[in-house]
Amino acid sequence: MGSIFIGCLALRIAMSTGYSFPTDDIIFFRGNDAWYHMRLSENMLANWPVPMAFDSYTNFPYGSAVIMPPLFSWLTVGISYIVTLGSPTIHTIGMVSSYMPPVMAALTLIPVYFIGRELRGKWTGILAAGLVAVLPTQFLTRSLLGFADHHILEILLVTTMVLFIILGYKRQQLRWYILAGISLGLYFLTWHAAVFILLVLGVWFVAQFVVDKIRGQLHSSLWQGIAITSGVGLLIFFPFREYSSNTLLALASLIGLVALPIMTGLVVRYLGSWRWFWPALGGSVAAAGLLVLLVHPEVYSIAGGMVKHIFPTAEGVKTIAEAKSMPIETLFTIYGMCPIFMGYGLYKAFREHQRPLLIAMWCIMMLVAIASQQRWGYYLTVPLALLTAYGFIELGRHFAKRLREGLSLTLCVALLFAPAAASVKFATSGSLMNPDWYTALVWMRENTPEPFASDLYYEIDVGEEPAYGVLSWWDYGHWITQVAHRVPVTNPFQQQVEAASRFFIDGKEIEGVEYVVIDESMVTGKFYAMLLWLGRPARFTEEEWAATPVVRLWNEDYAGWQVVYANRTVKIFGKEPE
Repeated sequence: MGSIFIGCLALRIAMSTGYSFPTDDIIFFRGNDAWYHMRLSENMLANWPVPMAFDSYTNFPYGSAVIMPPLFSWLTVGISYIVTLGSPTIHTIGMVSSYMPPVMAALTLIPVYFIGRELRGKWTGILAAGLVAVLPTQFLTRSLLGFADHHILEILLVTTMVLFIILGYKRQQLRWYILAGISLGLYFLTWHAAVFILLVLGVWFVAQFVVDKIRGQLHSSLWQGIAITSGVGLLIFFPFREYSSNTLLALASLIGLVALPIMTGLVVRYLGSWRWFWPALGGSVAAAGLLVLLVHPEVYSIAGGMVKHIFPTAEGVKTIAEAKSMPIETLFTIYGMCPIFMGYGLYKAFREHQRPLLIAMWCIMMLVAIASQQRWGYYLTVPLALLTAYGFIELGRHFAKRLREGLSLTLCVALLFAPAAASVKFATSGSLMNPDWYTALVWMRENTPEPFASDLYYEIDVGEEPAYGVLSWWDYGHWITQVAHRVPVTNPFQQQVEAASRFFIDGKEIEGVEYVVIDESMVTGKFYAMLLWLGRPARFTEEEWAATPVVRLWNEDYAGWQVVYANRTVKIFGKEPE
């Protein structure tokens, strides 16, 4: 297990150092959101330990609430204080946040191992941990050095919560559910859409409750334990609810998962007859839903927005690489033979109705999620690996001992090492940021006026609107904020992305924009996305393409705008005086 832990770190760190740290004083973070996390962490360093709740450098010109809860920033800055003995710098924070994802990925292997051991013994845990470490999945890409985002922290906390719930269920001890609740509460301080996992817990609880009742093995620790888990999570989240962008939905969901097991337990205990279970439970849920509708009807619109976030329908959203669905053939391309053993593991889980049932519910819901957006693959990796290992070991019981030993060794090698080439390729991929963009944005920071009356970049409450905005495609918004310290019109939150598309395609000016930044990819690979965000088919002639403002800007032939900076692939335009 120790070698798997070290291998997990080596795969994510050793092959990525040159891409993340091109020089001693520059850090190129992976992805887009990692740059915004640095924005939040730097702001927290200046105002330690108070998080920023509202950011005037987003949603030009009004600003918007920060949607990222503060736990990742607290950990980044807190660890930076420790490693520097109380004197962290911005560079220290960047280094710490860069190393956090691979370290948290390695730490995730610990609860994975113990869950596997509870399911089917030590070797199930070892095989599951090995698969999580090496599979070329979204879990791997988001845990590489420099991917300073909260995703792997989410998985670490959810996997730890699942481990404690399994231990509480198996041992019928409520103390494990308390630890699960702590993990759940911290999870809600990590991701604004954390209610996602409560659906898994709720569905599993009802299924496990019914199965245990039918088998005559129902224990009060099950419903008491889930109520305790949700209650502890609620107590941890409640004091920091103002830092969540889905406060009402989060509170309603946590309270609901406290009430559901309590109502279920009371129904069975006091009604006596099993035939009253479903009517009573259904009536209780309906009554709770009606109460929420009367008190806070907006919860349902928020929930609808959450569903659209997980299962998007807008054509523009589908241009985002990670928001595209994952076809079944791609699932086998990424996971190799794992889905086959996973399928057998699912079969055994539903047949035995015991501890694997929670993992099975988790896995099925994640499979549904990636059918809509492949980004949820980082959630699928852990339950898929556990069910793969579980199914593999279970299947091995059907072979004679000598044949089983040889077959097991062969298949283990295939499972763990077949994806190695793809994993190494992922690990050696570079950052989306490149020197041209970085140099251009540093120039902008040093050669354009401050957007506010003074440099307010590290202020928690700016209290004023910016004097001007910077327009580019949404992919680059966080780069503009973090590197240039300027206010982008649109960003990876997709704020005002349609307005940006109208400018680049139709030439509709945006009031207050003084600078436009474009790169070569905006007139080639990203061009079709601008059309789709406007609801138009991505079909165009060469003449139509050449006549659009974004192409004319690139060719430096668009009235009203002049080049103020250019390098090989990036150009900055300033508005010409009227």
